[in-house]
Amino acid sequence: MNSFKKKVTAFILIIATLALVVPYHEFTQVYASSSIREASKMNASDYTSSSELAKKLTAVFEGKIGLYTSTKFTKSVAAPLGCSKMTGRNQYFIKANSTGAVNSGWQCYIYANAVYNTLYNEYVGRGGSLRNSTVVISGGNTFSYRQFAKAGVKCGAYVRTTANKNGSYHSSKAHSFVILGYDEESVTYIEGNGDGRGLVRAVKCSWSELNKSQTTGRGRYICHVVQPTDKYFNSLYGTKQAASSGSAKAEKATETKNDTKNAASVDPSTIAVKFSRTLSYAKNKKILSGNDVLYMQTSLSFLGYSINTNAKYDSATANVVKQFQKDKSLTADGKIGSKTWSVIENDVNVKKINANSVTVKYNANGGSKAPASQKVQAGKSTALTKNVPVRSGYKFEGWAKSKKAAKADYAAGAKVTFKADTTLYAVWSEKELKITSQPADVKVSSGADATFKVAADGCGLKYQWYYKKAGASVWSIWTGHNTASTTATSNDSWDGMQVYCSVTNSKGDIVLSDKATVSLV
Repeated sequence: MNSFKKKVTAFILIIATLALVVPYHEFTQVYASSSIREASKMNASDYTSSSELAKKLTAVFEGKIGLYTSTKFTKSVAAPLGCSKMTGRNQYFIKANSTGAVNSGWQCYIYANAVYNTLYNEYVGRGGSLRNSTVVISGGNTFSYRQFAKAGVKCGAYVRTTANKNGSYHSSKAHSFVILGYDEESVTYIEGNGDGRGLVRAVKCSWSELNKSQTTGRGRYICHVVQPTDKYFNSLYGTKQAASSGSAKAEKATETKNDTKNAASVDPSTIAVKFSRTLSYAKNKKILSGNDVLYMQTSLSFLGYSINTNAKYDSATANVVKQFQKDKSLTADGKIGSKTWSVIENDVNVKKINANSVTVKYNANGGSKAPASQKVQAGKSTALTKNVPVRSGYKFEGWAKSKKAAKADYAAGAKVTFKADTTLYAVWSEKELKITSQPADVKVSSGADATFKVAADGCGLKYQWYYKKAGASVWSIWTGHNTASTTATSNDSWDGMQVYCSVTNSKGDIVLSDKATVSLV
């Protein structure tokens, strides 16, 4: 019996010793759907279409952070994902931020900062003092694909959660991690000090599981998501490359059912990458994926097409493209080349202008032929129409915001910025009284009709014709002849008769036309 007790005691001692020596296995601290991957098994091109960024990510995966090694407070960092040396027993002293403050241990905040600085040469700190980065998400209860897609979250984006409901910064009860990639179904991120044990791991989980582990399930809220500006990202990794919103690695063909609950309201310009290659689908071939696909899908969704915005150019996506091409009288081959893309972008721009536009109406204000209304982009300087209305006897001076304005606020064609629907009124001034077309001499046979015409500029014009027959010494009023054009039947007494017209404006000013002579033939 004593022998048995000794054996049991020895066994217990062995187990206890192992518990002290062998670090707590990392897998026990990972949620069921999460996964720890050795550096040798990780492929950075899964998360970005940029080869240069993939090289940086590979260095991160292999533990070659290369950060904080230039001061006397730090040691070289070399710890692959899941490495047992990254436990609470093995502390590293790492400078936390640009202020020079020093923190001990593989805290999540320090690790996420280390990764972000490795990729983009900048400390996140508390979201401030960022020269080349920007906060794209701030506050909120949960993370979602639609939220990420709308903000154009990039690979390598720094995420900070907080215990404060208002989303303000909180240190001890907060957490930090770095986004690797995402699609509609899942998100992959990398973190240090996971579960408070110094664990370094890569996690792939659903959006609901992400919230369960990082926000709602931990009593936390979103503090901020920080990433480099597009301009700075492109300066580092090239203008034709960008961080992927999902897996950039081509995957085996999978049929994807259209999701009618797509983000039709998402502005495509929030997606980081635009069209840069011909997109197509072929059965049993690798599916093209990446942000250019997501941009195209989001654009079609924005235009009202039911399409799954999953960043994968699958057969369902190709079918929607074919329908768009049919609607636009294009070759319906399901391929996105430069021609189809230019039509998509044009339609998106038109819809965005209409969605953010105001209407400028034109009132002739006593005149006629007012120009058609204009749709202009709110808050953007836009040229007014150069077309102008007409009004007899008046000169068009321009447009005013008031119907009774004596002076114009804007000239025709002027550039104006409008924030709301506006009606502009024509401003008129009376034209100077003058004869613009004189009556002509007339040759007519006795008994035939003769017509005399005059034209004049002026406001409220009145006409009166006068005549003087050959041999007469005075002029007589030609009764009944008081229009700009008048006609009468000639007789034998008309030979050598002269006529002229007196024109009067609304002010009582008078101008006389030249004299016209009648000759009988």
